[in-house]
Amino acid sequence: MSRRTRPDRRPGRPHAARPAIGGQFLVLGVILAVFALWIVPELARSAAGRPGDGAGAAQAPPEPPVEPPVGPAKERPAGAGGAGAAPDGTAERYRSLLAGDCLLRSRAGQAAPEPRRVPCGDPAAFLRVDDVIETPPTAAGSGHRECPRGPGLTDWVHRGADGGTVALCLRREFRAGECFAAEVVADGDGHAVRDADLRTGHTCGESGLSEPWTATLVITDVRPAPAAEGPVDCALDAGDRRPHWYWIVGGGDTLLCATLEPPAGTR
Repeated sequence: MSRRTRPDRRPGRPHAARPAIGGQFLVLGVILAVFALWIVPELARSAAGRPGDGAGAAQAPPEPPVEPPVGPAKERPAGAGGAGAAPDGTAERYRSLLAGDCLLRSRAGQAAPEPRRVPCGDPAAFLRVDDVIETPPTAAGSGHRECPRGPGLTDWVHRGADGGTVALCLRREFRAGECFAAEVVADGDGHAVRDADLRTGHTCGESGLSEPWTATLVITDVRPAPAAEGPVDCALDAGDRRPHWYWIVGGGDTLLCATLEPPAGTR
């Protein structure tokens, strides 16, 4: 009896050799897949460049910080305030004074004299400070507080470049024996005083009075003002028959008595 065989099988060829070739291709495919998943992305990242490693496309260098231009500082105009404003020495001297300070007599005609402080017991002390009032530029002319007015009272006002003011409210320091100018006119058998300059003073025995002043009065007494209105006797004693005139000065607290300065040669 004869044996039948398959046409695709030949005697003597191993049957297990064919599956071995297919396994090699499988391993090779796995290796290629791993290569694609790990090596290719890494190469792509290297081509793109990592921050800070200097790789990849060229990058523009960082721009330096912009510095402000160097030039001369601009100064503010004097009197405009701030650090560039010129110091106002007169205003500072006015501000430094306190109520009760005494000052020397100023030269006539000065709008804002330089204050020269002296002890109040000094015979040369001519004015006493009652108050110091400072008005800023924004309040000028808007009803700000002013110095009191009246016989024997005056003020010195310094105006700064910005329009602000510093005012010294002052009162005359009267002493017996001092003199002041007055406008004296004939009145019947005697004389009458129309007005007197109680603020600036006048040197005793000095001639050449300016208008409207016509005579010099000498102070005979300075004492507290009477508590009630009534007759005032300025005579120094029973034998003092000189004509006297008086004023309530210093804001109402002082009585000032004066008479005509005697002619030269009779003092």
